[in-house]
Amino acid sequence: MYRNYIFDLYGTLVDIKTNEKKAYLWKKMAMFYSLNGALYSWDELKRGYEAAIAEEYEEENGGYDPFYEIEIRNVFKKLYVKKGIESSDELTEATAVLFRTISHERIKLFCDVTGMLDGLKAKGKKVYLLSNAQEAFTMPEIKYLGLYDKFDGILISSNERVKKPSPEYFKRLFDRYGLDPKESVYIGNDYHDDIKGALGFGIDAVFVNNYIYPDSGNRYKDILKCVSVDTMRKSDSWTISNLSDSKSLMYRAGAGIYESSSWNGPVGIVCGKGNNAGDGFVVADLLKQNGISCEIILLTDEFSADGKYYYDRAVAGGVKTVKYESGTKFDKYESILDCIFGTGFKGEPAGSYKEAIEEINKSGAYVVSADINSGLNGDTGQGSCYVVSDLTVSIGSYKTGHFAGKAKEAIKNRVNIDIGIVII
Repeated sequence: MYRNYIFDLYGTLVDIKTNEKKAYLWKKMAMFYSLNGALYSWDELKRGYEAAIAEEYEEENGGYDPFYEIEIRNVFKKLYVKKGIESSDELTEATAVLFRTISHERIKLFCDVTGMLDGLKAKGKKVYLLSNAQEAFTMPEIKYLGLYDKFDGILISSNERVKKPSPEYFKRLFDRYGLDPKESVYIGNDYHDDIKGALGFGIDAVFVNNYIYPDSGNRYKDILKCVSVDTMRKSDSWTISNLSDSKSLMYRAGAGIYESSSWNGPVGIVCGKGNNAGDGFVVADLLKQNGISCEIILLTDEFSADGKYYYDRAVAGGVKTVKYESGTKFDKYESILDCIFGTGFKGEPAGSYKEAIEEINKSGAYVVSADINSGLNGDTGQGSCYVVSDLTVSIGSYKTGHFAGKAKEAIKNRVNIDIGIVII
């Protein structure tokens, strides 16, 4: 169960719209600067602001870096200095707040944010804020919205000089407050910064689609929740103990994989020894029942208990099985189902397992991976030898390894199937 809930701010908790392009903003800011001795026309100030941002990146970081965050106060101060005015900290702060205030077109909390945060706190949970933002803008806003006292810890990127999706930014939060990644979840509304950032750091993530970005529904409709391998294992165990027997779950997994793709025979089903292989045996049986030519390629004689049950059933139904031997080619198959390793795999494939993965990638077949591509770490998505799939069928819930590390290179398309596992 999660103890630490880490939130993004804008677009997740706060419904905000700003417009820094409107002439009205720059005309008012030019008047404010001029009243404080720095004479600007509105268009000169706008150009100066953009140039000062570029200068700040160059001076502080040697140029723009997507992981680096500038301090916007320095930009407003530069604009005074360029006109020969030394700006006090108080004047710089007032300038930043005025700029942000005029830029607002909408700022409010999403529905029941306060109640949700209070509810978490009432259950003894810790609540943190990790936001890509400017402190000069954000601190007044979260105080105005009544959020400041809701958090057990706050990190704002302008203070840290690093921003999401950098793993270093997440690490600073975890180090500063002594958080356990296994007990923590990140909640955000941006796939690149929030979800990819959290997964890359190795924690669970929840995508919140508040539809404030164009086409966000279409872009992120399949990303509902990503969990760690350990969370998935515990959820699977709880479901088997309380709701469903393991054989039924294995059948649903296999049936879901079968229904997720169009199969052209002959189909080669390459199997290791775990429950991942058991899912493949279910698929083999269903392919045979539906008149699609297939055979099981075994990399080992070992089976899980449920896997052996469905292996015997497939063989009894007429599915051919062959033992993998070094040098075996897979180019005779139109489709291949990868059931070698599951999400619990760690380390690097070796021996016949490594050879089989390499042969799958050379085959030219349409490749489907069961749950995760064999050779990828289910948490980090890392691996040096892994199956490259046309489709990966996640079971129960996406794992962090489906989006992190080498996943982008390994997985062309992905789908998650619900087989009745309750995520705990």
